[in-house]
Amino acid sequence: MKLVVLVFGMLLLSSPILADDTADKKNKLPPGSWTTSCDLSKTSIDAFLLSSWCQPYGHPASMDMRYCGLGVENQKGLLVCQGYDTYPRGDFLSAVVKSHNAGSGHWKIAVKRTNSDDVVQNTLVVSYCKSRTFKNVNGIISCVGRNDLGWSFAASCKNIFVNQTKYNIKAECKTKKNTWVSVDYDYTQCLQHDVLNKDGVLTCTKKLWWQD
Repeated sequence: MKLVVLVFGMLLLSSPILADDTADKKNKLPPGSWTTSCDLSKTSIDAFLLSSWCQPYGHPASMDMRYCGLGVENQKGLLVCQGYDTYPRGDFLSAVVKSHNAGSGHWKIAVKRTNSDDVVQNTLVVSYCKSRTFKNVNGIISCVGRNDLGWSFAASCKNIFVNQTKYNIKAECKTKKNTWVSVDYDYTQCLQHDVLNKDGVLTCTKKLWWQD
C-alpha cells in the first residue's frame, strides 16, 4: 500500500499541470508588456496589490491595481498603468531601491542617497511637477524646471522622509555636538527656497513675516 501511495505521489510531482506552474501563474496575472521584463518568480498579487521585481534595475516594484483598468507596463523599473502618463521620469530612476504606484499619479519611492547606503523615502504626486521629470538630489526626488528647494539639510540628516503632497519633512538631524535629534518640519512657506539644518533645527532660507 505504501508503495502505491509513493508511486502516485511521484506521478503527481511529474505531472505537466504542476510542472507548468509558471505558465499558469502568468495567465492569472494582469495583462501587459511588463511580464516580459519583470521576474514572474518574484511576482505576487495580494488583493489589489501587484508586486514584482522589474528591469533594468531590478528593484522591488508594486502598484495598486484598483486604479488601472488596462494593461500594465514596466517603465524603467516602475510598474505603471498602460496608456497613462502619470509616472515620474528622470535620472533618479537608477538610484531607486523600492517603488509603489498608489494610483492617480501618487507615488512612494525610496531612493539611495549619494555616496551612502542610506535611503530617502519620497512621497509625491507627478502632476505637481509641470515637466513630469525629476532629478535625484541626495536621495530626494526634486522636480526639474522649477525653482524648487535646494534640500541642503539632507547633507547632515538621515532617515529622511519627504512627503511632497503634504509639504512635510521627517528626519534625524545632526547637531553641533554630533548628536542626532528627530525633526518634523512643515515647509509650506519654503516652496521656492532652501531648507537648512541649523544645529538640529530645520529652517528656511527665506525670512518669513514673523522673523527679523
